[in-house]
Amino acid sequence: MKKRMYLSFLFIAVLLMNNFFTYQTFAESNTPPVDTTRPVLLDLSLSKAELHGDDTLILSARAADDISGVNHLYVEYLPPGNIEAKSAFLYDNDNDGLFTGSITTGKYDPNGVYKISYIIVADNQSNSYQYVHSTVSTKKFTTFEYKDLSSYNFTVSNPDADTTFPMLHEVTISRTEGMAGDILTVNAHITDDISGVHYASIGFRGPYDPNYVVGIELLDRDGDGTFTGSHLFRKGDFTGTYTVKGIGVLDNAGNGGQYVNSKDPDDGSPYYENRDLSAYSFTLKSGISPNIDITPPVLEEISLSGGKVHPGENITISATITDDLTGVDFLSIKYRTIDYLNGGDYYKIISLTDNDGDGVFTGKINPGMSDPAGLYQATSIEFGDIQGNNYSYYHSTTATGNATPVIEFKNLSAYNFIFANSNEPGSPHGPVTSISVDHVVNSNGWFNTPIQIVLSALDDTSSTIMTQYRINGEEWMSYNTAIVFEEDGVFNLEYRSTDEFGNTEAIKSASIKIDTAMPETKIVGVKDGESYQNCACVTFQSSDAISGVDKIEYRINQGPWKIYPMYARMSFKNGTYLIGYRSVDKAGNIESSQSVTFHIDRTSSGD
Repeated sequence: MKKRMYLSFLFIAVLLMNNFFTYQTFAESNTPPVDTTRPVLLDLSLSKAELHGDDTLILSARAADDISGVNHLYVEYLPPGNIEAKSAFLYDNDNDGLFTGSITTGKYDPNGVYKISYIIVADNQSNSYQYVHSTVSTKKFTTFEYKDLSSYNFTVSNPDADTTFPMLHEVTISRTEGMAGDILTVNAHITDDISGVHYASIGFRGPYDPNYVVGIELLDRDGDGTFTGSHLFRKGDFTGTYTVKGIGVLDNAGNGGQYVNSKDPDDGSPYYENRDLSAYSFTLKSGISPNIDITPPVLEEISLSGGKVHPGENITISATITDDLTGVDFLSIKYRTIDYLNGGDYYKIISLTDNDGDGVFTGKINPGMSDPAGLYQATSIEFGDIQGNNYSYYHSTTATGNATPVIEFKNLSAYNFIFANSNEPGSPHGPVTSISVDHVVNSNGWFNTPIQIVLSALDDTSSTIMTQYRINGEEWMSYNTAIVFEEDGVFNLEYRSTDEFGNTEAIKSASIKIDTAMPETKIVGVKDGESYQNCACVTFQSSDAISGVDKIEYRINQGPWKIYPMYARMSFKNGTYLIGYRSVDKAGNIESSQSVTFHIDRTSSGD
């Protein structure tokens, strides 16, 4: 009897334990898996080992990841010569576990061995592992390892390879001296032996300030090898002698070089050549040249035939504008309103023309049924003459006067209008409040400076309007003057207006994001002034407390700034390197550039 009871209790206990573990398994299966391990490369293959010009190499790879799965691979090659690295992203497009990508050679790419630099494998939870090419080390670390990847190199055999920059034969200038209003024209005879000339420019170093350079783009407009460009000297330009700094050339194969104004013997550099260009200096004298148009048009008057328009109606804009010499070329007004249906700002540009030749420019405001209803605020007025002298008014209720000689801040609210479309949700049945900011938000939605916000309200029947606002859900406050945002952070601004009849508009809101602090970047892998015999692998780390880091930039030996690719570790050949680096945050703050200098000599190690 006792034995039977013991077996019964044992059976019940087993059932309870089974139910417990079944529940535990069910609960765990509904918890999202966390992947903290890094994917691994299983194999990589190339469709061929030798390529020609205008050829394509297919890379195929297999990789493994334990939980989240492999997302992509990235492979980079270092070509011979002075052209950009070639790279490819590999994806599993057919969901068969095979990741493929391609590298294409250009028609004029140089001959030689294209050496693999590194391979990155990344999974779906941002874990990555990097294989860095090395023939002297096989060390493994948490996020990368050194490995001999030379079996994945490929060779280019290209009979059309172009490895030299274009040849400068002759230069002429239209004048050696002049005044404001005069045009300097430069002609340069330039040829390229294989791929042809793609671009040329000449730079004149200005007087007084050696860093002030007047650049002129040179174009082969007739296809005869003569590259021509012009520069109009304007009133206010520095008077004195402008000397040629250099002439830059670039061919269609990407070979760029510069002819430097110098009497020193040429040192055989593959990137520049010394030339005595002192004969092409230009002297700007004081005074203004007659019969040359260097002033923009003058906008004398602008008016609207009404302030409110319904579907099928129109408002006529009339403007009186004059130009002293060449004549008015264009005049346009840009309007902004709120799109209630789709969200965000909605812009409409009205162009005005002189149809009768009487100097009066007119345009029609005739919104369609698809245009959002509401207050349309004039944000800018732009106009220019045939000579290319332009002028712009930008709306502001806080700033007045010229920001530059051709940009002026001005209150443009007299040119606003209301579109009353009763068939559209959001049509105004009371006051309509608009918002204007004294600075332009960037493409990421951030400001990098303190701002002032002005609220403007209009009503089609009432002249007495009360406007209120609040920040981050605090108490409503009466609006009397511009709202100033000086601190960094993200703010939610809400606002509304009420007319004398008690009509209160729906609450509107705007997200104000301000970050005035620069990001901070540090370089990892090398130290300033150090020498290395083994591979020096460089990475960058950046942080920004407010808007976040948008990109990291670097340059090598004073070359052009490039964007640092995520996860990349850069390796270098023998030589001395000056690495500059900086970060840009999402608000557009650019960090002051930093730099390190280091030397690599792997000759003794046999790499």
